[in-house]
Amino acid sequence: MEQKFKAYKLRSQSIKIYHDSGYCETASMKVTKNNIIDEIRERFDVIEIVLTGSILRGLRASTWPLICNRCFNCGCEPVRRYYGGVFEDQRYCAACFREIERNGAAKNFCPDRRDMWKHMVQAK
Repeated sequence: MEQKFKAYKLRSQSIKIYHDSGYCETASMKVTKNNIIDEIRERFDVIEIVLTGSILRGLRASTWPLICNRCFNCGCEPVRRYYGGVFEDQRYCAACFREIERNGAAKNFCPDRRDMWKHMVQAK
């Protein structure tokens, strides 16, 4: 008989496991494929386990705030990239957030300051 489970990463380093009959367990452990399999095997006495879906996609999505369902700039979904942060009340993925920070640094660049030139040369 096939049983289905769903594992969700919580905001901490723990997961919540749902059984197809609605039963729920919360486990406090590092979220990896092997840890999830071991936890299901131990708590539910299941021998053969096949995981579907991507754990990495779930970990990326868990970094985003619940009210944000896509990047304000590029429109990517939370499962594609890690959360970058908030800039002017808008939420961005990590890639867009880094670009926004770089653009802000370029706007504030002052060629008369020697320490800024030194920083620019080292960045190359």
